[in-house]
Amino acid sequence: MPDVLPVDMSKLNLDDEEDVKNEPTIHMLPEGYLGRLQILKSGKVRLMVGDVPLEVNMHSKSGFLQEILCCQTKSLDRGKVANIGTVPYTLSITPEYDQLIP
Repeated sequence: MPDVLPVDMSKLNLDDEEDVKNEPTIHMLPEGYLGRLQILKSGKVRLMVGDVPLEVNMHSKSGFLQEILCCQTKSLDRGKVANIGTVPYTLSITPEYDQLIP
């Protein structure tokens, strides 16, 4: 994901004055949807964040094993861990520059 997201800061409910002064990051967003995923006729995938299109690209397998785990803890000494599975591919999300520059 990009370091700074194309969202309107006035629509975010930020309590901290320092957050209001900074550029919007993914950690400032409320829980819920980030954008809309579009699958085009050409097979390309685009993530729309507001009115800003972001290009989604799949990359080849990594050279090492990656796994996704789900951790549920009730206290510091007890909890459950479930292996969701391996990560076969990675994705990159970049701005569609030809759409951003008029």
